[in-house]
Amino acid sequence: MVHVKPHGMLYNQAAVEPALAEAIARAVQAVDPALRLVGLAGSELIRAGEKTRSDHPARGVRRSRLSGRRHAGATRFAGGADRGRRTGAGANPGDGAPPPVRSVDGVWAAVQAETVCLHGDGEHALAYARKLRDSFVQQGIRVSAEQ
Repeated sequence: MVHVKPHGMLYNQAAVEPALAEAIARAVQAVDPALRLVGLAGSELIRAGEKTRSDHPARGVRRSRLSGRRHAGATRFAGGADRGRRTGAGANPGDGAPPPVRSVDGVWAAVQAETVCLHGDGEHALAYARKLRDSFVQQGIRVSAEQ
């Protein structure tokens, strides 16, 4: 294991609640100081990680929160016809910037992400993971195990 990313609502709460963020950062530090802490860019979790873990600072992976599963479109399945539209496939101008991602409210944004969180509890999880990886490779996004 090389990093820790709180899951779901804990991730969202740690982004805005300093006490929770500090508790998570301290716990990760106590378990293994070499583990990286991953959280919402600019969040309380990142601030706590930077304060608590100076040798292995926290990493921010996106600037917006995830939609809960109860929201329409929050979960995606392997055969989704809108996959290219959502990821901005073909929208990269070739300047080395990451391709844009479309948010649930229709805003396009460049996302500098170092990790991807896939839920493995759905019927199509493996097929979706394969399609996502293929899409990344086609768009020139490097996919590798963290070192």
